[in-house]
Amino acid sequence: MISVIFDIEARRVTTRETTAAGDCFNSAIATALVAVAKLIEAVEIACKPAAMPTTKLGAQRSTPRREEMLLSIWLSDLFVFPTMRDIICIRFFLAILAVMPASPAGSQTIPDGLITQELERAQTEPDSTTEVVINAPADYVFTFLTTRLQDYVADANALEFDHSGSSRSDQLSEGSVRTATMQNGELLVQRFLLMDPPREFAYHTDMQRSTLEAPLQYSVGRYRLTELNERQTRLNVAVTYRATSRLFGFIVRRAFSSALRRDFERAAGIISSAYVEENAS
Repeated sequence: MISVIFDIEARRVTTRETTAAGDCFNSAIATALVAVAKLIEAVEIACKPAAMPTTKLGAQRSTPRREEMLLSIWLSDLFVFPTMRDIICIRFFLAILAVMPASPAGSQTIPDGLITQELERAQTEPDSTTEVVINAPADYVFTFLTTRLQDYVADANALEFDHSGSSRSDQLSEGSVRTATMQNGELLVQRFLLMDPPREFAYHTDMQRSTLEAPLQYSVGRYRLTELNERQTRLNVAVTYRATSRLFGFIVRRAFSSALRRDFERAAGIISSAYVEENAS
């Protein structure tokens, strides 16, 4: 067996007592391993909450709550971490946020008027945006994005459509509901707000009907497609959303933006490859 030794710098604090430091380290590293998979990255993350109880006397009273742990990690390194570590921390934050109780506002029905406002805001002042170029014509990209979500979203297994509330009951249109079943059985429910093929579409992710856990009250996604030539399409994705907690709103914003960019870069590759395979002579 080969052993490898790594030197990882611990957080510098004024120590009063070391009780509970090990317990905090063990729980933090277990959570971090779920989020980042690599041991050395998990250790770097876990060192920060492990230092927190050493600044207070006692065991239980010095153990940080989730909120304190989260803010400690984020605020201490937000402006000095390189991009990769930033991403590692974002994934760790999402793992913690997923098991945190939602605020009472998260269970409230979102008014249709607010969703309409958010659809407009996605055009003028979105919370997150990304842009990719896909090697396929606009009509192909439009159809793929709206009807084949299970082919480009990693954890989606199946897709169903309900057109009973749409303006055209026989096909995908405004008011149609798209429900994705994820690998763990959770549901992601989205209602289409705008349908203008092959140029633009938008939908509202209904967190009240979805069973998928996410630290959001709602989100609205607006997609614009511009055909650059016969085989290339520029896709612009703009999203507005509201976090379940104002305290973690800035964390959710940063995590959402990172995930949005990464996911659609991946989707662009999948759609481009699918077009080539399906149109090979």
